[in-house]
Order: sequence, then structure tokens, then C-alpha cells
Amino acid sequence: MLHPSLDALYTKFFFRDRPFFLFIAGAGGLSILSWLFLIINLDTFRPSDTEYITLHYKMIVGTDFIARWESIFLIPALAVFIVVCNTALARGMIHAHKPLARALSCAALITSAVLYMSLTLLYRINQ
Repeated sequence: MLHPSLDALYTKFFFRDRPFFLFIAGAGGLSILSWLFLIINLDTFRPSDTEYITLHYKMIVGTDFIARWESIFLIPALAVFIVVCNTALARGMIHAHKPLARALSCAALITSAVLYMSLTLLYRINQ
């Protein structure tokens, strides 16, 4: 590939399985993207007049859950936690049960995508 040490790292670890690697890389990329989105738009989530922001909104009722603005950091932190846990679990079982390891990595990707979408929707609500 690129460098002999990178080739050794690639063949040594479990990223040899292409779908598994793509799922984990996508989930990690979405987690990084959610942190960047939060950092770029931090002035929206950190209101100047109040310390609280909307964290849950229903179409009929309206705002039904507000919390301190710092709690918005729990969403990307949860995404990172799920990606790390699913990757560790999948790494432990990739040689024993490959379809389940792929399902765990796919679940990490889907969860990261849902949490990123919820972060962008919360941004739109709090504007």
C-alpha cells in the first residue's frame, strides 16, 4: 500500500475486512463531524441572555425539555462512546462471528448518523 509499517498495521489488525473498516471509518468520521459542527456553531448553543437551551421539541406540544447549554456536549460524546464500545466489541468477536461484528460496526455508523442529525436539528431549533 503506502508504507511497510502501514501495511503491517493494516494486516495485523481487524481492518482487513473492507465493510467493517468502512462502517467504523464512517462512524468515526461522523463523530468528528459532529464535534466540528458543535464547535463551529457554539455561539448558537451558548446563549447570552439565558443559560438554558431547548433539547427536545415536539411538533404539537412544542418545547418539552430544556437544560443548561453545556449538556449539548453529551450528544457527540455519546456518539464517540458508542463507536468506541462497538468497535471494541466487534474487534473481540470478528474472528469468531464475522456477521455479528459487521452488524455492530453498522450499528455504530447508524447511531452516529442519527446523533449527528439530532444535533443539526437542535441547532435549527435553538437559532
